[in-house]
Amino acid sequence: MYDTGSTAFMLVCAMLVLLMTPGLAFFYGGLSRRKNVVNTMIMVFSAIGIVAITWTICGWSLAYGGDGSSPFFGGFDQLGFLGGVTDMLAEAEAVPEDATYPTIINFIFQMAFCMITTAIITGSLAGRMKFGAVCAFVALWT
Repeated sequence: MYDTGSTAFMLVCAMLVLLMTPGLAFFYGGLSRRKNVVNTMIMVFSAIGIVAITWTICGWSLAYGGDGSSPFFGGFDQLGFLGGVTDMLAEAEAVPEDATYPTIINFIFQMAFCMITTAIITGSLAGRMKFGAVCAFVALWT
């Protein structure tokens, strides 16, 4: 059985980190010049969408997949979060003894930190790069 306190705490923490990213967009918008405000804010908001897609497709697998034999990256066994989906279905039937919260909560929590990290990077690019180049960089970075 999952620990309800740990599950609620992780949900609240993930929510707060997810709220930091749009807040960062408004912060960077206030710091930039008038002609770059919209571009700066759109770069941060687009980073949210790009990171959500790339983290789901390959980021989770490269960070947490594999059998632990490689010290640099996880593996390719959970591309598209398919391994996580099968884990969630197995957890729904029988909760493991060592599990304190569901896998999907850890997935969202880690994705939120990937989003905020990438959004922080876009602040240094305000007014210096074209939007398409920023999108390509964000996709490659994650």
